[in-house]
Amino acid sequence: MNLQKEDSTYAIGMKPFVYSVKRNRAQDGTNEWKRGCFDVKYSKNTLKTKDRESAPDYEWDEDMIPCYEFESEESKKLSLNTLTFSYTYEYDDDIVFFSYFQPYTLSDLQDSLFLLRSKHPTDHLNQILRVNTLCNTIAGNPCYVLTITSDVKSVETEYAESVETPKGQHQVTSGSG
Repeated sequence: MNLQKEDSTYAIGMKPFVYSVKRNRAQDGTNEWKRGCFDVKYSKNTLKTKDRESAPDYEWDEDMIPCYEFESEESKKLSLNTLTFSYTYEYDDDIVFFSYFQPYTLSDLQDSLFLLRSKHPTDHLNQILRVNTLCNTIAGNPCYVLTITSDVKSVETEYAESVETPKGQHQVTSGSG
């Protein structure tokens, strides 16, 4: 979790996302993450990062390469912050997950693509949307690349010329399932 920012929306009331296995089972097997917790605090701690490779302020040289200049050795390090919160469990023996952001899963993506395909004419989608498989994850799930543009065919031609599809990979288009 990136807790390097000096300010955070947690400091003004944002709460972490919470997923309760038992709550979701009780609600007909929904898969809902909800904001929860109380006594949420975001504060600076005494830890610092390792030396940064880039400075927040930099100049560009004549070749348009950023030139980093640190004010001091100490300015190469960023202060870190801690997020703390309290949570009251709703159910005994529950499994509860906490998240900085609402997770967006492969199933969420596939559901969104299905809804797109069911609500819009295939011809129109084929003009503006391509879904390609970049690779498979360690778990064997597809890692998609979505191309959304006014004319996907021109981008597809450029893509085909610059990238060769790895052996054993397949292309998934917006018209297929």
